[in-house]
Amino acid sequence: MQTKTKKGNHILVEIFILIGLIVLAGALYFIYSLKTTKTTPIQSPTVQTTEAPVPSETPIPPTPTPTALPLPHGKQSFSISQGSAITGPKFVRFIIDPMDPSVGTKQMLEVETKDSVAVQKVVASVKTDNKTYPDVELKKVGSNGGDDVWQGTWTINDTILHTYVINVRATSASGVNSLNLVTR
Repeated sequence: MQTKTKKGNHILVEIFILIGLIVLAGALYFIYSLKTTKTTPIQSPTVQTTEAPVPSETPIPPTPTPTALPLPHGKQSFSISQGSAITGPKFVRFIIDPMDPSVGTKQMLEVETKDSVAVQKVVASVKTDNKTYPDVELKKVGSNGGDDVWQGTWTINDTILHTYVINVRATSASGVNSLNLVTR
């Protein structure tokens, strides 16, 4: 009978040792996590000083927030599909060359229009970060499978980091259609 009691005590000792190891492991984990927890230091208020701005001949473009994604490089073509609810000439295709103009660069826009009557004129205007350009009347340069092809150029004299919109309006006896090509 005594051997059964010794065996029972032996099992109890093993259970207490196991529980003690688990508690010890938990305590060590807790202590380690306290040491590795990062605290944010309290910052004292800072005093800002203002200095007179230094005049510059070339304007420094604003830093976009967030940083603007790059535009596709070079000549880009876009096909347009417009439903029967659109009155006036329908736009079929746009070609912009270059799509990513730098300041001082000439940009060309080619527009294909379709209408049951003759398209009288196509006008484009550009809005950039700090400037809205005057309307440019595009010239009819030909046709492509029955669609009229119009072309115009202008010089981009501003940055296009935040705003870059080309508005195109086509006019015919059937009405006026306007479309914004918004790239930024």
